[in-house]
Amino acid sequence: SHTSDEVWELLNRPGAPSAQLADFPAARPNRFPGVIERWEAVHRCRDLVNLSVEAARAQRQDLGAPGSSSASVEAESAQKQIRNPIEACVTLFADGETAATLGALGDHLAAVLKVSHVMVRTGIEPGAAVRVTVAPAEGVKCARCWLVRMDTGADPAAKDLCARCARAVAEWTERSPR
Repeated sequence: SHTSDEVWELLNRPGAPSAQLADFPAARPNRFPGVIERWEAVHRCRDLVNLSVEAARAQRQDLGAPGSSSASVEAESAQKQIRNPIEACVTLFADGETAATLGALGDHLAAVLKVSHVMVRTGIEPGAAVRVTVAPAEGVKCARCWLVRMDTGADPAAKDLCARCARAVAEWTERSPR
């Protein structure tokens, strides 16, 4: 492994003699306005998802408690409790533009929202707030990535891994020296 100073030397940057003594580059927030605008929408949605998942967790903990009030989140499947956001399946109802922005992230949207599954649906009038529903994710927790996935155990050589992790481990095993 290399220290940051060894890398700094190889970069041959003028100015500071060390990475620790160098100034951070100046921020240029207007350099990519479209990207910033797009990610602001994603971050707003992530904040809504975080609040909704937390409300679903609290609602699950209060299920059956005398005098408990229901949260503003539509929580489904009371048999299974959400203890951690990664155990959640989230459905987002958004207007067409917001749905397109979120959908452009594809499979990465679940990682950004820190949940196991996410579905994006349209049908809300333009400009309306995104609506979030939370339910326990269906499937089995992968021992490597901890996501709750329907394909966990599908590979006979890796019974406790989801298909994605099983492929990654198999590729790494093939490339690593024996």
